[in-house]
Amino acid sequence: MKLLTIILTVLLSCLSISISAQTVPTRSASSKQNVSANNLSFALEDYFQKAAGLGFSGAVLVAKDGKVLLRNGYGWADVKRRIPIKSDTIFDIGSGIKAFTATAIIQLEEQGKLNTSDLMSKYIKDVPADKKDITIHQLLTHTSGLNFDYFYDQATPAEREIMRVREKYVKGVLSYPLAFKPGEGRLYSNTGFSLLAAIIEIVSGEPYEQYVREHLFKPAGITETGYYIPRNLRRVSHGYNDGDTDYGYPWETQWDGKRPLWDLMGNGGVLTTLDDVYKWLLAIKGDKIVSQKSKDKMSVLSQR
Repeated sequence: MKLLTIILTVLLSCLSISISAQTVPTRSASSKQNVSANNLSFALEDYFQKAAGLGFSGAVLVAKDGKVLLRNGYGWADVKRRIPIKSDTIFDIGSGIKAFTATAIIQLEEQGKLNTSDLMSKYIKDVPADKKDITIHQLLTHTSGLNFDYFYDQATPAEREIMRVREKYVKGVLSYPLAFKPGEGRLYSNTGFSLLAAIIEIVSGEPYEQYVREHLFKPAGITETGYYIPRNLRRVSHGYNDGDTDYGYPWETQWDGKRPLWDLMGNGGVLTTLDDVYKWLLAIKGDKIVSQKSKDKMSVLSQR
């Protein structure tokens, strides 16, 4: 799968479900040609209402040819407090943020400030010898060999302090051994994307959150996406895992000082809405964020 497709699909799948022809009640070939947008919207709404009756929870937006056919929420944003999911519910999209991080890297490449073939060590100081050959491309494609992810809720008090400072975090995660030599395998790595966030800060001279807000979100018209956004807590979807098991994300004081720790920087924890995801998809399909030439290069890189 092409890299651009991968990063867009990851983000979209956090909030909505793709509708295939088989998911809508079947019709004859002749009647399908005469189905109006209103009828399709009705069929989609009917389908998701039935799915909600079977336990589905989520916010769904379906659009065709620039026309929104369905925009609605289903199920519970908070089971205990009986708060329903609505079309403007705020979600923690987890790894969906990796789409923003990857796009920021490509954007900086367009500006001539880096190249995806560059070694990570060109931008990050004191990289251990076994990791000096890791490239930015390998960080993007999870082929760097990085074999360690640690998160705040699993960390010791000493590790939590390290997560507050970029240089300390980078030194800490790079001290762990690799799973394989760079480029000789693939292992999903959240740490790799935190290192990309560090590179974005070093190259641009801007904090990661500021860079994506100014150079990605604003051009796309995105207004309710970020690590910390002003919000009514009744709009925030509570996290669950395997049914009603409390997952606990997000929480009001998740990041001290309204800034995430480095265990999530660039790789997870961003809040957003269904409308902002749709705005992002429209923007990235056009040329507001990166050029078609860059998107073509992303496709080529993903095939190497």
